[in-house]
Amino acid sequence: MSSIRGRSCKRKRLKVGLDFRYAQPAVFTYGNAGRKIIITPCVVNLDLLVGRNFVFTERTRLEFRGGFYNATNTAHFGRPNAVIGSPQAGTITNTATPNRQIQLGLRFAF
Repeated sequence: MSSIRGRSCKRKRLKVGLDFRYAQPAVFTYGNAGRKIIITPCVVNLDLLVGRNFVFTERTRLEFRGGFYNATNTAHFGRPNAVIGSPQAGTITNTATPNRQIQLGLRFAF
């Protein structure tokens, strides 16, 4: 027995082989994990749209548009793998949104 701040405490012996805290749950059951324990990275996205109108006459004009999706080209990672039995459990192997995409458009209105 050892004393810590005047209190006496006994250390419990760990029984090897009988510790079921990290056992896999039975088939078709969810186990005892709490809700919302898998946290995903947040997604903040910046989309830009730039446009310009060129007027030639009263009835004709040329419209130019450029759309930039995920303009900062920031990687937004997906959810971690939640399958406990797989070797990739807890790893993130995909992205939630695609990389930067640029779309250009030209329209002649008359």
